[in-house]
Amino acid sequence: MRCWFGLDGGGTRLRLLYKGEDGHTSSLVGLSSNPYGVGGEAAKEHIAALANEMLAKEHSRYDDVQAVVLGSAGMGRKQEQKEFSLFLQHLFPEAVVHVTTDAEIFLVGALSCPSGFALIAGTGSIAIGRNFQGNVIRTGGYGWRIGDPGSGYGLADDAIRAALQSSEGLLPSTRLTKAVKEFFNLKELPDIITLKNDEKTTKGSIALFGPVVLGYAEDGDEVARDIVKKAADDLARFVEATMYRLPPPWNPELVLGGGMLSHEGFFPALVKESIRQRCPGLRVINKARGSAEEGALALALTLSPHTRD
Repeated sequence: MRCWFGLDGGGTRLRLLYKGEDGHTSSLVGLSSNPYGVGGEAAKEHIAALANEMLAKEHSRYDDVQAVVLGSAGMGRKQEQKEFSLFLQHLFPEAVVHVTTDAEIFLVGALSCPSGFALIAGTGSIAIGRNFQGNVIRTGGYGWRIGDPGSGYGLADDAIRAALQSSEGLLPSTRLTKAVKEFFNLKELPDIITLKNDEKTTKGSIALFGPVVLGYAEDGDEVARDIVKKAADDLARFVEATMYRLPPPWNPELVLGGGMLSHEGFFPALVKESIRQRCPGLRVINKARGSAEEGALALALTLSPHTRD
């Protein structure tokens, strides 16, 4: 029986959604497919293991698979996309294969539409748009070493810098100075420099300070508020740049995602207001209509000639 695969590869988990030609669906969860998190060979092994488990579960064969879409963290460049496309094509010899970012499949799943816009801010940040012809434009997503405005790491990094500058009289007094010392358990504020440059310090451990910065901004700390307002506007500018670079026609809907934006609150409200001012034609969708793996499967169904007829 013909079938289709949608794969959502996050930083720690790989989710597979199966659909048979009779309409039956099934899902499984496996280990990460992010080549920068687990290594390229391990990522491929995890994909193959999960696919094998699903095929055994559904009594299907590899050559029954008509189309496979993998949207995964670590797949933002053509180099990784080509490498994993070749791997998937070898694994599924009869399938149409497409490898893309986890942001694209989030967009399609969350909007339940192959076109629209998404703004994601978690540990990192990115805006992405997709038109009805399948063209994709992305803005941001530079990574924590270069800068991810509006992300947990970006807010934390800006706040740490501001705390140091405030202690030297370059910025007004701020409660962030004490907050940095307490959160990172430092004896002296300059110790944060050693901590941030320690190879054992992860971007995730720094990013956890981001929500703390939001708390101080909402509570009226002016330095924190300036940081947060700039971050919100930077994210809105990501969306604006994406919208104006994406050839029409496209769906004028935008969905917010990621830990910094997925819940109602002070920061998402600032971001929405900035988007409203910069992109008056876009409608912000407050709640995702579907999952990323559903988005991957939806794209797989559009790729397959059997489902386009």
